[in-house]
Amino acid sequence: MTSFHIATLQIITPMPRYHITILLIGILLCTVSFVLALMLKRSNSNKDKLLTEMQETLNSLQNGLTVKENEIHEGPAVNIFDDNLRAAELTTRLQRPRLSIQQSGYSPAAPERYGYIQSMAERGLSAKEIASMLSMSLHEATQLVTLTRVARSQQRLNNTVIPT
Repeated sequence: MTSFHIATLQIITPMPRYHITILLIGILLCTVSFVLALMLKRSNSNKDKLLTEMQETLNSLQNGLTVKENEIHEGPAVNIFDDNLRAAELTTRLQRPRLSIQQSGYSPAAPERYGYIQSMAERGLSAKEIASMLSMSLHEATQLVTLTRVARSQQRLNNTVIPT
């Protein structure tokens, strides 16, 4: 009977203390690992949201920059400046001979084209017809026909003798 009693005692005896300590440490480590994993997941989701917002902001800024670069390279401001600069240079070149002519006192005759306009206007052609024949704008032809009529009326006034 003694041997049976010793066998039952070994079954009933509790586990040694170090087994319980290892079990508690394992549970504690699993709990801490689980909490840390949840915290990392929350942190990553916040960082993903922030990254998405930053990418959207960056894309909108990049699109705005592309639009501004296109406006700078192809925009009217650059073209207007270039056009104005060319016009100023051309005006300066054209005015140099005129200024030297004015200083010398020479009065050049009207260009041949104006003579054509004068003769066509005297024949009764309209400004539209003159513009199409001479390949000029209607506005220019209208101005030149009007100037021709004014010059003709000035000549008539100068040629009439006013009795005294």
